[in-house]
Amino acid sequence: SLFEHIVDELRGAGFRYVGIAGAGEATLHPRLEDIFRVLVRNNMEFEILTNGYLFKERLLPLLKAPSLRKRVKAVGFSLDGAREETHDSIREAGSFLRIVEAMGLCKLLEIPFYVKTVVTNRNKGELRELLLLTSGLGAMAHMVISPMPTRRMLQEKEIPSPKEVQKIFRRLLYWKSKGVFPILRLEAWSKDLFACNAFRKFGIDEQGNYLFCSNLGNVETYGGFSPGKECLGSLEDTGLEDLVVKHFNFLPEILEWRLERREEIKESPFSLCYWCFCQFGKMGWLREWTDSPWSKGVLSTYTA
Repeated sequence: SLFEHIVDELRGAGFRYVGIAGAGEATLHPRLEDIFRVLVRNNMEFEILTNGYLFKERLLPLLKAPSLRKRVKAVGFSLDGAREETHDSIREAGSFLRIVEAMGLCKLLEIPFYVKTVVTNRNKGELRELLLLTSGLGAMAHMVISPMPTRRMLQEKEIPSPKEVQKIFRRLLYWKSKGVFPILRLEAWSKDLFACNAFRKFGIDEQGNYLFCSNLGNVETYGGFSPGKECLGSLEDTGLEDLVVKHFNFLPEILEWRLERREEIKESPFSLCYWCFCQFGKMGWLREWTDSPWSKGVLSTYTA
């Protein structure tokens, strides 16, 4: 009922396109078919992000329905390595073969698909192989995502240092500028103060909360996972149009914070997303990791 209410609000405000993702695997939702039916009934086009493990059993049978097929504009796959051993070490045994099969089925059935990869210490040496793989499989785009630190990533040494991430993304930028991989897109990596998701989209979480930026949702604040100021209100209590107005009225505060630190942001190895996490009080836990290169140079400007 909450999802139906959200879609009704979106349609009433003139929105016609949604992306389905989540803090978990979307295809595990027990009422996924009902969710799709709500979208079709409201003439909404959509895309869905999945790890691909249940694509053949769970998602593909639904996508074959003619009424649904014409509404789904893309399927996104989370791929963590160009090799079976790399991807499966992050996911689960058998995951790599399943996701490659899923991408192959999409190509065969002419379902547009894209790929997302977060850079880690496990796959940083396979990025060229990854792009060659997904280019050959017919992906419409491959988004390579700059990693954000978490406790687990630091504990298990999964995340490269900020300077190494910067070096990796400079190489990716070079490939992109030379047109080496036409499908390559970079995510969560920019120093452009005006270039981020918050200027062109918003998120709604599973509880109906309107999020200024989905990247900020489900990210730990100092002392817990309670919603922060990225949550502008609940669609159960406030109309969508009012929340959209609140969103745009909030942008000047975000820009003012960035402009005050623009020289520091420009010279640092951290992406703009990381600075935004600090601005929204999402990086305070790094105070406990003073030896980490991810905490140095940023906590001095941290604003809780």
